[in-house]
Amino acid sequence: MAAATVGTSSLLGPSSMATSAVFAYEWDLMNGSVSLDETTTLTVPATASSDMSGGSTRTVRLTKPQLVGAGSGGAVFAFDKIKPLSNPEGKTDNLDDDLLLKISWETTGKTVQRECVTLRRLEERQVQAAERCLGSFEYPSQTSSGRRSMILVSPYMRDAVASIDEVDNPAAKKAAVDQIARTLVQMLRANIITIDVQPLISKSTGQTIFIDMTEAQEIKLPSSSSVSNTGELGFLESSLISSFATEMVALVPEAYWKTAQDAVVSELNRMQASGAPLPNVLQNVLEEQTPWLPET
Repeated sequence: MAAATVGTSSLLGPSSMATSAVFAYEWDLMNGSVSLDETTTLTVPATASSDMSGGSTRTVRLTKPQLVGAGSGGAVFAFDKIKPLSNPEGKTDNLDDDLLLKISWETTGKTVQRECVTLRRLEERQVQAAERCLGSFEYPSQTSSGRRSMILVSPYMRDAVASIDEVDNPAAKKAAVDQIARTLVQMLRANIITIDVQPLISKSTGQTIFIDMTEAQEIKLPSSSSVSNTGELGFLESSLISSFATEMVALVPEAYWKTAQDAVVSELNRMQASGAPLPNVLQNVLEEQTPWLPET
């Protein structure tokens, strides 16, 4: 893991008056406490999505952390200001999205690290609407009871809602449905599914990202499927894939089933044309669990 550079701290709360120019923010939460300095500097490796030319690392400075949410895996923070990412040669990339820092609890450090690995695999396998992990780090203040970790992710969607019904207009709703349907197919093709589907949808544009992949897992296909697209899934694999598909389908209102159908068919055709079609064992599950997809 990369290292996080953290300054001195007076451990004042977010609403406290500071007598020093440098101070830390502290939150006491249900699963533990989190402390961060006013400025956190992280050095992260260049990712596959970066359009930097040259350089293997880049630096980001995050100031004035704000708690966004907390769950069983950890707490998530946004920041007032983010210095543009740069590599040692001084070149910057075009990552304009806001960043989030997820900090594990003492018992979930390895889980959060695995989430970053999963997000990297989804990116490598071209799952476009998945959250991106830019790097994994050690939490600055460790205890003997457990090693905590942090991951830097993007993007932070400030106007996010959880359902298509909350999106502002029909065009944005169609955009969200299109992304959800394509992500369903792309994640199946990547052999990675999650039993805890968590979308964030932009209220104004419909842009959709899928977050919190702590429950995601890689599915092993029958050995014959890699060659002939045949074979049978085991009971557990079939159940997990069916549950994932059912959760994704449930995100789409019935009024937008045709939009979803068009997106799925388009994505399947694109994969076929690229020479990497969805294996039949997965397409069969997709057709069984998707009321708006005609059987082939």
